[in-house]
Amino acid sequence: MFVPDLLHEFELGVWKAIFKHLIRILYAQGDDSIQKLNDRYRCIPSFGRGTIRHFHANAHAMKKLAARDFEDLLQCAIPVFDGLLKPPHDRIVRELLFELATWHGLAKLRLHTDTTISSLEHSMRRLGAAIRRFESETCSQLEAKDLPSDDAARARRQAAKLAAGKATPGMVPSKGKFRKFNMQTYKLHALGHYADAIRRFGPSDGFSTQTAEHQRVKRRYKRASKSNFTHGIAKLDHRERTLNKISKQQALRDAVDDLGPEQSGDEGAPAATAPDVHHKMSFETKNKLDLSTWLAKNTKDPACKNFLSKLKNHLLTRLQGLEYDGDEREYSTAERNQVIIEGNAIYRHPMLCVNYTTYDMRRNQDSLNVSNSADFMVLGCENEANSAPHPYWYGRIIGIFHAKIVYRGPGSRSSDPQIMEFLWVRWLGRDPNNGYHEGWRRCRLPRVGFVFYEDAAAFGFLNPTLIIRAVHLIPCFALGRTKDLLPQPSICRLAKEEGEDWDMFYVNIFVDRDMFMRYRGGGVGHKSIQKAIQRFCDDRWPEELKAERENTEDNSPVQREDDSDDEEDTGAEDLSSRPIGPDIDDVELPEGEAESESEQEGPEYENDESENDAEDKNDEPENDADEAGSDDDGYADL
Repeated sequence: MFVPDLLHEFELGVWKAIFKHLIRILYAQGDDSIQKLNDRYRCIPSFGRGTIRHFHANAHAMKKLAARDFEDLLQCAIPVFDGLLKPPHDRIVRELLFELATWHGLAKLRLHTDTTISSLEHSMRRLGAAIRRFESETCSQLEAKDLPSDDAARARRQAAKLAAGKATPGMVPSKGKFRKFNMQTYKLHALGHYADAIRRFGPSDGFSTQTAEHQRVKRRYKRASKSNFTHGIAKLDHRERTLNKISKQQALRDAVDDLGPEQSGDEGAPAATAPDVHHKMSFETKNKLDLSTWLAKNTKDPACKNFLSKLKNHLLTRLQGLEYDGDEREYSTAERNQVIIEGNAIYRHPMLCVNYTTYDMRRNQDSLNVSNSADFMVLGCENEANSAPHPYWYGRIIGIFHAKIVYRGPGSRSSDPQIMEFLWVRWLGRDPNNGYHEGWRRCRLPRVGFVFYEDAAAFGFLNPTLIIRAVHLIPCFALGRTKDLLPQPSICRLAKEEGEDWDMFYVNIFVDRDMFMRYRGGGVGHKSIQKAIQRFCDDRWPEELKAERENTEDNSPVQREDDSDDEEDTGAEDLSSRPIGPDIDDVELPEGEAESESEQEGPEYENDESENDAEDKNDEPENDADEAGSDDDGYADL
C-alpha cells in the first residue's frame, strides 16, 4: 500500500509550485515587489533550535533550498506577502497562504484525534476552494512569465544541445515565455488522501520520507563500509547514542557541582537541568547592578521610570502570595519599605530556558535571550464579564534578574534573605485598529504592538514561572517602522534597531506544531489551558464545529469545554490601549459547506466542483536533503 509523501508532494511539490508562481506574479507586476519580498524575509528573526532559520539574502531565487527551507518560507509567508499585491488579489493570496499553512500544520501533527483528522478534512476543502479562486481570479488576470532563472536555464540547455549537434545553428533561445498556473498535477490531487492515510497508518511522521532524506543519515552511509552498509550505519548510530548519553550524564554532574550556597538555600530546588522544573536561570553574581548607580545613570530613560517602585510592588505581590493580575496593585511607601533588596543590588543574566509540555505530551524547551529571541507569551488576566478576551498576553524581555530579598512585612516567616527571580519586560498590546479582525474564519494572524511608552503598563516585571513559552513575532512590514511608541533612546532597544520600533507585529501561530495547537485548541498536552483558549476553539467554520461536537459525543480523546460566548476581544486593558474591533461582515461559505446558520464569517470561495491542484508540470522536486526540518508543522483532503 502506497502512502502519501508530505515532503515531496507538498513541501517540494504543491507549495513550491505555488510559491514559484507567486514570484512570477510579482515579477509581472513590474515594481519593486521582489526587492521588498527579499528584504522582508531577511528581516524575519530566527526562532527556536533550528525551527525557523535565517533566510537567504535572495529568497525569491530559491537556490539550494531543501524541503525544510520551503517549510520555513511557508510558515513566514503571510506577513511577507502582506500588501505586495493590489486588492483584491492581496486578500486572495493571504487567504490561500493561511489555508496552506493550516493544512500543513494539521498534516504534520505527531498526535491525532478524531477531531484533528476531521479538521484536516475540512481544511482540505477550504484549501481546494482557495486554490481554485487563486487560479480563476488572480492567475487569470495577472499574466506571469518565466523567471529570469528559467530563461537562463533554457539558454544553457539550448547551448548544450547546440554544442552536441542536436540543435539547429542560429536558433535563438526564447525569452519571456508565458506560464499558467498548473492545477492538473498528481501532487495536488494527492493531498485529499492524507486524512485517510493517517486513519489507517497513523500520523504522517511515521511514513514520511523526511527521515531518510536527513543529511545525517546520508553522512553515515558515506562513512560505512559499502559491502555491509546497514551494519556500519547501525554501529555509528550506537556509538553516537552512547557518546550522547555520557555527555548528558557529565553535564548533569557538572550542574549539581555548580550549585552554590545561594541556590541550595532555595528549598526543594531540583537540579537545574531536570526536565520537570519550569525554567532554568543562572544564579551567578558576577553581573551585578548597583541600583542607585544604575538608576542615576538612566534617569531620563522612559523604561526606567518608577523602576524601583514597580519592582517592589511586584515582589510584594509575590511575597504575600497574591495571584498575578498584571501588577495593578499599588502599595504605599511604608509597605514597599518592608521589602529590602540586599546590597541594593540585582544580578543580570543573559538567558532563561523555559520548559513546557507539548500538545503530544512531550517535554520541550525554549531559550529566551535578551539579545535575541526575547519575545514570550503568558496567559492573560482579563476580568471583564461581558467580553471574550484574547487568551494570551505578549511581551519582550529587557532584562533577566535575580536578587536577594528580605521581607519584614505581614506573613514573613524568616528574616533571612531569599533568592527571587524576576523579568523586566516591555509589554505588547493588541492592535487598536477596529478595522483589523483576526481569527481562523477570517484567515488572519493575531496582531500586536508595543504599548505607548507613557502608559503606566508599558514596562513592568514578571515572575518567570508564568511564561508559557517563547513566541515568534514577525514585523508587520506593510505598516513600517515608527518612533512614536518610544521617541527617546532607551536601553530597552537593541543597537540593531537603530532607535525605531516596528509599528505592529504578527504572532506567527504556524511557527511549529505546538504553537499551532495552542491557537487551534484540542491539544492533549494543553489540558491546563484548554478553558482559557476556548475562544480559539469556537472560532471555526460552522461545519467543522459541528463535526467536532459529534466526535466529542463519540468519546473523542479530547473533550471540549462548555461552549462560551464567541464575542470579539476588547483588548488587554491593563496592558495596552490596543483593543480588537467588532466582528467583520458576514461572508458566504462555498456551496456544500455552509450550515443552516445564517451568520458565517470568513473569505468567499468559488463554488467550483473541479478538483484542486497546483504544481508547475516542469518543476520536479529537488533531491536536497531535508535536514530534520523544523520541529513543527501541516494537513489535507479534496
